[in-house]
Amino acid sequence: MACTLSVSFARCALVALGTASLLACGSEARAPAGASGSGTGGAAESGGSTGNGGGPPSNGATGGASSGGGAAGNGSAGSGGTTAASGCAAHPDAVYCNDFDDAPVGPYTEQQLRADWNEPSWNDGIAEGRVSVVDGADAFSGNALAVSFPQGAVGPNDGGAQWHLVFPQPYEELYFAYRVRFQPGFEFVRGGKLPGLTGGKDNTGCTATRDQGWSARNMWRRNGADPANQAYLVQYVYDVDRPENCGDNYVYDLGAPRLFVPDQWYLIEHRVVMNTPGVADGVLQGWFDGVLAVERTDVQFRDSRNGALAITSLYFSTFFGGSGADWAPTRDETVFFDDIVVSTSPITH
Repeated sequence: MACTLSVSFARCALVALGTASLLACGSEARAPAGASGSGTGGAAESGGSTGNGGGPPSNGATGGASSGGGAAGNGSAGSGGTTAASGCAAHPDAVYCNDFDDAPVGPYTEQQLRADWNEPSWNDGIAEGRVSVVDGADAFSGNALAVSFPQGAVGPNDGGAQWHLVFPQPYEELYFAYRVRFQPGFEFVRGGKLPGLTGGKDNTGCTATRDQGWSARNMWRRNGADPANQAYLVQYVYDVDRPENCGDNYVYDLGAPRLFVPDQWYLIEHRVVMNTPGVADGVLQGWFDGVLAVERTDVQFRDSRNGALAITSLYFSTFFGGSGADWAPTRDETVFFDDIVVSTSPITH
């Protein structure tokens, strides 16, 4: 079901809670014109940049090196994402929640997308048939969303899926969580995108622009020197201070690198607190199966020129890349998502 708060889980208009107008099942305004990733799809990104120390080296197409270095090591593969209750009813403070349990099993249609995600103004992957609703063993519970990546497909035009969920009001602080599972035998190749919070024109695509928006999606990354079929998790951030035009990689590695392996559910959460305009005091925290795994308190999402920027959307974005054939899957692949929650309070911890 796509729902928020105490509404009856029907697709409905905005719900007011105190002075906050909260999103409830398909009600906010459409994405503004000019949002990142136009109707033809955003450019495939290189995914390279610097790490935040102590984590696996970045293997992005731009060749950025990690400041801490080190291979993935023997970090935990996760506990299977069982650290929080499933389903939208478990999250009464949700700004948005979708557990897909009220969606019919089968192809995910344009009509379903509009109803569930508040009429996104564009998308990649729906008309192409790369998104479906599944149940049974493929779901964490009830139903789940399955996204497919055809063999050889790099970037959002040819593989995966993308769209925006625009919030009905800007926020200075939000939490976002989701469950994710990579199909049995999934080949991580070099890496790929996962969803995250964004603001303004949500800079992506290795743009040099730094004053019109920001983004903080997740990525799975794989150290090419590591023979094991596993990948590590990063927050892929386009902020004002990033050292390159591509995003900066903040590795989920507090205590140990957090690793993905195929055919296991993981529960990912991150928190964004906007910075004082022009001051690098923004907060980005990430939890992996309910345990804090990355924490930065020096992020500048907005500078003195764009103090009105805030958290304005959830960017559902998943594809292989980077760019170039060396990022491409060598066979058809599928990633499953469940329990997508945006909240004003912690979700998994």
